[in-house]
Amino acid sequence: MMRYVRFFLFGVISLLIVVIVISFILPSHGHVERESMIAAPPSVVFEQLNELRNNIRWNPWDEVDPKEEIHFSTPSAGRGAYYTWNSKDKKIGTGKFIIVESMPDSSWSFVWQYNRLPALTGGFIIRSANDGKGCWV
Repeated sequence: MMRYVRFFLFGVISLLIVVIVISFILPSHGHVERESMIAAPPSVVFEQLNELRNNIRWNPWDEVDPKEEIHFSTPSAGRGAYYTWNSKDKKIGTGKFIIVESMPDSSWSFVWQYNRLPALTGGFIIRSANDGKGCWV
């Protein structure tokens, strides 16, 4: 019987050591990059991103809890603008979305603070399509 207990404990300790070693090997930061064609001029796309009151209209997370409280800064567009949210739904929680860069019709960056997790940074680069019928984001 003791033989099985020792074998089990050895297996658990070995598994923990493997998990710890892997956590030191994996990177602590990630990078995701995607590209999409939008059938609208860069100015229209930029306005949808830059004006936070527009931004929440197409944000799927804002549909999860229609009772969440959302507060916008004044102004609600451009560098430094932000909005905060507070929801009783644990999937939504509390957070703040801040515009950190706003270059008309070319780029837009943000910081997203969600609950007590580390802040997420991201952004969009907007380029006109070669055919003039839209833009790449």
